[in-house]
Amino acid sequence: MLFSVAVILLLLYLTLRSLRRRQHGLPPGEMGFPILGIAPFAGRDIYNYIEKLRRTYGDIFCIKLGHHLTVVLSDYDVIKSVMNNPDAQGRPDFFSFKFIAGFKNRGTVFAQGPVHLAARRHTMRYLKDFGMGKSLAEDIIQDEIKALLKELEKLVDYPTDFNSIFCFNVAVLNVIWKMVADRQFDVGDKVIQEYCSGLNDDFTITQGPMVFLDMFPWLRPIIPRFIKLKWMRLDTLEKNMEDRMKLYQESIKEHIASLNPDDPRDLLDAYLTEMESNKGTQDKPYGDLKDVMFNMDNMFIGGMETVSSTMRWILLYMAKYPEVQQRVQEEIDQAMPRDKLPTLLDRDSLMYCEAVIHEVHRKASFLRLSLPHRTTKQIQVEGYTIPENTIVMINSNHCHVNPKYWKHPEKFYPEHFLDDQGRVITKKDGFMPFGIGRRQCLGEILARSDLFLFFVGIMQKFTICAAPGEHPTEMTDPTSLFVRQALPFKFILKLRQPQREP
Repeated sequence: MLFSVAVILLLLYLTLRSLRRRQHGLPPGEMGFPILGIAPFAGRDIYNYIEKLRRTYGDIFCIKLGHHLTVVLSDYDVIKSVMNNPDAQGRPDFFSFKFIAGFKNRGTVFAQGPVHLAARRHTMRYLKDFGMGKSLAEDIIQDEIKALLKELEKLVDYPTDFNSIFCFNVAVLNVIWKMVADRQFDVGDKVIQEYCSGLNDDFTITQGPMVFLDMFPWLRPIIPRFIKLKWMRLDTLEKNMEDRMKLYQESIKEHIASLNPDDPRDLLDAYLTEMESNKGTQDKPYGDLKDVMFNMDNMFIGGMETVSSTMRWILLYMAKYPEVQQRVQEEIDQAMPRDKLPTLLDRDSLMYCEAVIHEVHRKASFLRLSLPHRTTKQIQVEGYTIPENTIVMINSNHCHVNPKYWKHPEKFYPEHFLDDQGRVITKKDGFMPFGIGRRQCLGEILARSDLFLFFVGIMQKFTICAAPGEHPTEMTDPTSLFVRQALPFKFILKLRQPQREP
């Protein structure tokens, strides 16, 4: 009896101490309960709880995210400074991050230190060499526009589920796959269908029960494997990863068999050629073929989800704001005939279209909390001391609705990105749809090209309407921690009337 009372009193003491104390020099905030941190208070909607704390403590505050001391940054200038600090470029010890990297320091997204820097440097060079932002990439995208429009024609006049548009995923993947491994798929190809379905499953799983293993690493050896496999669906993650690796391995074998070091066809040829030339040297950004496979995986996953999800948000906003859609179509009609596919050179005459894409990025805030960083050394932020091994979370969504930067933060207002002369503003304080700093998205240029050409091509041919009884909403799944997914709704595509002769 006395022992039980003592344990209860000790737990109460630790709880009160945890709630009130914070390490000297840290920003203000809440530590929550011992071991659990703020999890019991936040429930399933962690992001809105973080927003509540921001309103209480300001744009720099700290929390205990389960096991992890975490600093949340919501001020754009502070974010820019910290994201350019070389001592804030690590990644947290999350189970999901380790799993995606094959439990090694691999790839461009989850690798750290010299491995990350070398992989990023080499990949950026290869992307530029093989067409990112050049006419080669534009030709690849235009091929995919033709295929995409053909698939969308099949949906004309039929109510279609917003989240079931599979052809976007294939179009985006084909652009990346062509540049990386000189391969393209038909929409009906079972291989690519299973690939995309697996990636969608993985995004759902890693933001579901798997979060427990991220927040509470001490659970990893305790939870029985059968619970990890079935309830946390680790078995699905493992199978999907295995299937993807087999697909990459096939491409690598084909490339090795036909490799000409003097005439590389794509990024994969460039990787293999560099690996061969660096044998016996210290410069090995891709130590073995498995490293190459995981690097491919990073590019495909990041590229597909970013662009295809943004395209779905574009459909939602066009259905929700028909007056914006009409102005987009009028601008396109003035700039080019209906039978001409858009090119990147058309950007100069389609500035409102560009502004609409930027405003979708801002208003949707697809990554409302960017992928977390970790401090590799103690750093100073606005007079606060942030210890080594602290998680740094970036509240991108708040920057995108901060009245300091936006005239109408709660309104869908493309004019946010047009100057007084109607010219598009690409770079703007408070705007970071592709991240910021040393880990800014490698594929940003390619993603922007994809979105512009796909968007203009679709608006040129179709009008998007909400299906009868449907009301497009910007509400999202509150349980999604990092990725902001719109709730399902049905829309109808209508073919536009032929363009009138002048």
